[in-house]
Amino acid sequence: MEKLKKINLLQKKTRKEKSKTISGSSRSKYFYGLNPKFSLFSELRALILAGPVVPLKDITILFKRESGVQLVVISGVLLKEEKAPVDVLIVSKKPKKAKLLKIIKKIESQAGKEIRWAMMTVEEFHYRFEINDRFLKDIFSHNHKKIIDKLGVTL
Repeated sequence: MEKLKKINLLQKKTRKEKSKTISGSSRSKYFYGLNPKFSLFSELRALILAGPVVPLKDITILFKRESGVQLVVISGVLLKEEKAPVDVLIVSKKPKKAKLLKIIKKIESQAGKEIRWAMMTVEEFHYRFEINDRFLKDIFSHNHKKIIDKLGVTL
C-alpha cells in the first residue's frame, strides 16, 4: 500500500475513532482510497469498467449445464446497460424454476448485485417474437449478448 501511495495511485486518509483508549486519548484509523489526481486515473478507471461485470464464459458454463435451455440473452447490469428491461432472458423447453434460480443466485454472488431475469418456454418465446412483443423488442434494442442460441434467433 505504501508503494502505491508513493507513486500517487492511492491516498492515505486518517479518521479519528470516537472510542477513547484507556489513557484517555482517541485512536486514529488509516484507510486508503484511489487518488483521483493520479495521472492515469481515467485510463485505469476505463480499464476496470471496460469488461463485463461477470465474465461471459462463466455465465455460459452455468447455463450449458442445464438441459433444455435453448436461448440465454444477457443485458442490463451484466453489460453495464442500466436501462434494459432484464439482465438475463432464459428460454427453455421445460423451464425448471428452482434450478434456474440457483444459477441466477450464483451470478448474483459474482456480480455483487441483484439480477433481474425472465424465463419463458420456447413456444411462448416464438409467439412473442412473431407478434413483435414489446418486452422482447426492448431487450433486443438495448445492448445484449446471446450466450446460448439453439433457436437461431436473428434480428
